[in-house]
Amino acid sequence: MSLWALSNPDDLVSLQRSSAVNGMIRNPYQIPTLEECPECGNSGGLGGIIPIECPQELRELLETHIDHGEYINLSHEEYGKVVDVARKYFREKDIIAGSRLLPLYWHVPSPPEQSVFWPGLRCIFHESLVAALEQNQVTGLKYIPIEVARVGSLRVDNKSWNRKLDSLDDSEMLEASRPFVDNVERYGNFFLVEAEEKVFYRMANELNWIFCSTCGHVKEEPNHDQYQEMVETWSQDFVIPRRFVPDLDVFKCPGLGRFVINDKVKEILKDSESGNFMTKAVRII
Repeated sequence: MSLWALSNPDDLVSLQRSSAVNGMIRNPYQIPTLEECPECGNSGGLGGIIPIECPQELRELLETHIDHGEYINLSHEEYGKVVDVARKYFREKDIIAGSRLLPLYWHVPSPPEQSVFWPGLRCIFHESLVAALEQNQVTGLKYIPIEVARVGSLRVDNKSWNRKLDSLDDSEMLEASRPFVDNVERYGNFFLVEAEEKVFYRMANELNWIFCSTCGHVKEEPNHDQYQEMVETWSQDFVIPRRFVPDLDVFKCPGLGRFVINDKVKEILKDSESGNFMTKAVRII
């Protein structure tokens, strides 16, 4: 079995041109973060995505904690009120500070003509690629629906690209991509893609790390130097110890791209004719 690190290509010249191709994700509803976690003392929150539509009762409460379009860090008391409402709709273990709720919106400054996209630290697949992966019974991925909110009219090839765009942030880039496409449905459906298995947690368990159940930060991290040495070795040599390789077609591993995939998945991606990715061989040791 061969393994490959899958990641975004490095040929888009600038972060702004990458944003123009891959877009940006907006999530209007999330479990707020904390000023100071009562369990571990950290601020913020590292919750993931709860793939459930945010209920109206919770939406109305969350909207009272937004200032200039951004969620504010809450005191423990205010955070507790949000959690009390969230418990009515979600499992207790899923309610972690910073967790994002559906719907998620994707804004793309240029027409989405590939099958794979890399907005920020996330990954999006077109429905045609998802169908091929499911048809071939690929294991290790979960697919979360994402709504295409806006599609702009920018072109990112070297001939068309306006270098003035290299000075813009994401919001400015989106505005510069007007006029927006009227009928975004023409591009089909898209899904946010996440790995079910993250080697990071296997490593953390082996190193006896303890995570905070309230905000998701590491509460105790003995052997941190050992963790750093492992990740540095893996990323420099593109290797992974056999004991950390799960029996899945796709997984996520520190230092090895966005995902680690096997030959079957690589061939499916190749057949999708999407050029917006790159792979590099990973050696099992």
